[in-house]
This record gives sequence, structure tokens and C-alpha cells, in this order.
Amino acid sequence: MIKRWTELTLRAQVTIVVLAGLVLLQVVSVWIDVVQIREDHIELLENRGDSFLSEVLPVLAHTPVASRAELLERFSSAERFVDLSTVNGAETLKRGEQHAPIGDWIRSQLTPDFPKVAQIAVTDRQIDLTKNTTGFARDLPALRAIQRQLAFDVPSRKRWTLGVYAVRLEGESNWINFYVLMAPENFWPVLLARSVDSLVGIGLMVVLAFLVGHVMAPLGKLTANSERLGRGEETGALEPEGSVDVREAILAFNRMETRIVHSLSYQVALLRSLGHDLSGPLQRLRDATGDVAPEETRERIDKRLSAVDAIVQSVASFARETRRDADTSRVDIASMLEALVEEQAETGRSAEISIEAEPVVRGRYNALTRAFRNLVENAIKYGNAVRVTVASEGGMAVVHVDDEGPGIAAEELEAAFEPFQRLGASGPGSGLGLSIVQTIIIDHGGTVELSNLEGGGLRASVRLPLETR
Repeated sequence: MIKRWTELTLRAQVTIVVLAGLVLLQVVSVWIDVVQIREDHIELLENRGDSFLSEVLPVLAHTPVASRAELLERFSSAERFVDLSTVNGAETLKRGEQHAPIGDWIRSQLTPDFPKVAQIAVTDRQIDLTKNTTGFARDLPALRAIQRQLAFDVPSRKRWTLGVYAVRLEGESNWINFYVLMAPENFWPVLLARSVDSLVGIGLMVVLAFLVGHVMAPLGKLTANSERLGRGEETGALEPEGSVDVREAILAFNRMETRIVHSLSYQVALLRSLGHDLSGPLQRLRDATGDVAPEETRERIDKRLSAVDAIVQSVASFARETRRDADTSRVDIASMLEALVEEQAETGRSAEISIEAEPVVRGRYNALTRAFRNLVENAIKYGNAVRVTVASEGGMAVVHVDDEGPGIAAEELEAAFEPFQRLGASGPGSGLGLSIVQTIIIDHGGTVELSNLEGGGLRASVRLPLETR
């Protein structure tokens, strides 16, 4: 998860963080409103219970038990009614939510001259009056009371909160159950209001994404120019823009680019000049050795001059092979390597290629051809055969060049890339082949590594960034 997060752009990270914060804020805000609505509903229950006791109980308490049933319709309406029962109506309300604190609160509000109350029970639940079954057993007094009151003009609302207040007076065994239909907690207005807020938030996110993109644009240009500079392309100075720190970074990049280009140009010019300036004096020295006697001495001098001349030619070759001699373009690595392998196969050498993907990179075609040709020819020269594998992995083009040779000692694998290192190889050669390969591949933003294969042979692994445009 952390790896996936770090692979996102800064723009995407900022947008996700702000969006997550907005969603969290909306959730917390809705939850607070829902809690407030529920608290308001409980307060309504308290007020209804207090009103009930104040209005009904004094009358029923001073009315003989046998005559109380005649007064029930007096206190009943479409949304509230009274029922006399031998059972506690609050307890018969299945799946109802008990509210003992409300009963305690109502009891605390009773005045000294109020009829003595032995027990108070309060509960509520959501019901649907359009259905035959409300969650009670059909033979319970609560259900009979509701069915009886349906003869009144019940409002068209289907769903209600049914509140039950059950009171037992001191000295009596029967219960006075008061039922009230209240509009249930309605969370939809809150959710709809928050939906509007969310739409506003989404609008703000779009504006924020635009602003973040505008702020990040200079960094995007800086990244692109850094990649181009790494490949040796001419980028030109970037126009400083953006915030103060971004402008300072751009100015620092411009200064670094100038120094790098100047340094590379100087090194290339120095190598070329070295090869040119030394070739003349060496040739004159070789001509002068014709008068040296005896012949044995002349041969020793010629051999040493030939060694020096080979070094000079190698330096000139290195400068020539690694110079940036063309603009970059899209390069089909698979096609390039297929052609190089076919060249070797046509001469009767053992060469084969396996193409698992067809990656495209950005680079100098001639330079990359030199690098891969050196690897293929080295495999043929030192390993008698070459097997090339082309694939792509993790945003990189991956090329393996395997041979069937003796390999290289593990402690000498890194040294093989150093200039003039031949690691005991015999025969002609300057020891610059792998150094040229490494220079070209690194110049294209890639890497090259050597490793010994388990079954014998050497593997050269090249990784180059895939072209993304």
C-alpha cells in the first residue's frame, strides 16, 4: 500500500488527502446531526409524557375504576389514545427501545398533590400502520387499542414512531397505557442537505485539482527537462515560475545544466584532442626508429610504440563510440536486437532471441546499437553462443544477453566495466567494450549488470526506462 502511494504524483496525493478529509468531515457532520435529531426526538417523548400525565392521570385517578373506560375517548384522537389493561403496554411493545431515564424525569416533574404513581415505563419503536402486523402479538391490548383507534382519521403518513407510556397508580394492579403516534426521526433532510454540501465539496475539489495542477506544472517541466538532460538532449534554460522555492530549484537546475554541458563538451574535446595530438608525434617516432640499431633494440621500441598507439586509438575509439552524435527518438528495442542476432546467425554462429515483450525506449539509435552489438559480440567471442531475451518489467525495458562461456569471478564482475580491464582475456582488444556499453546505457538513464548463470555462462542485464509518450 505504501509503495502504491509513493508511486502517485504529488498532485494525486494532495487531491486524495483533501478528498478523504472532505468525506470524513461529511460523515462526522451527518453523524452529529443524526445524534441531534435523535436527542430532539427523545425530548419530544419527554414532553408528550409530561403532558399526558398532567392531563389524563388526575382525571382517571379521581374516577372509579369501573367508570374509567367511558372516559377513554375523551382523551383519544387520531395521534394519541389511552387504553386500560392488566399488562404493562411498554413491555408488550416488541423490539421497542426502553427509556427508563424518561420515566425518571417524568416522576421528578410530579407535584406533591399529583396522584401517587407506583411505576412508570416508557418505550418506543417504528411501526407501519398500513400493515396488519405491527410487531405485537395480535391478542395484546396494545394492538387492540391501535386497531380500535384506526377508526379515527389517522393522517396519511405510513410510518410512525409509536411511543408507549405505561403508568400504574399506587394501590392498583391495572395499568393505564397511553399511546402516541409521533413523526419518526427523519434523517433524509439532513442527508439531502449534506448531499448538497458534498456537491459543493466536489466542485471545490475540481477547483483545487486545477489549482494544484497549476502549482505543480513548473515541477512537471523540471522533471521532464531533468530526464531529457540525463539522455543528453539539449533542453535549454527553463523559465523560472511558480512559488519562490520552485523558482529557486529551476534556477539551480539551469546552472547545473550549464555546468554539466560545459563539462561534457570539455571532456569530449579533450579526448579527441589527445588522440589527434599524440598520433602525429607517435608516427614521427616510429619513422625515426628506422635508423636505430641493432635490430633487436629497434623491434623493442616499435613494440612499445605500438602499445602506446593502441592506447591512443582506444581513447579515440571511446570518445567516438560514446559521443552524442544524434537526437533521441523512439527506439524499438526488440527489432534492434532481432537484427543484431540475425547478423550473428547469418555468419553461422549460435545466436537466438526470445521476445516476451516489445518495449519502446527513447534514445539515440546508433549509440544503443553500439552498446548491444558490443554485448552480443562479447557473448560470441568469449562464450561461443548468445541467447538474448527481451521483456518489460516495472516500467523498464529488460534485456538479458547470455553466453555459454566460463563466466567471470564474482569479485571481478564490477571491475569488468572499468576502462582497459580485460580480466585475463587473450587476443586483440582494448578492454573498453564493456566500459563503452556502461557509458551509453547510463547516458540513457538505464543500468547494466553482469552475473554468472547457475548452469554456466555469463549474463549481461540491461534495463532502460520505457517511453511514456
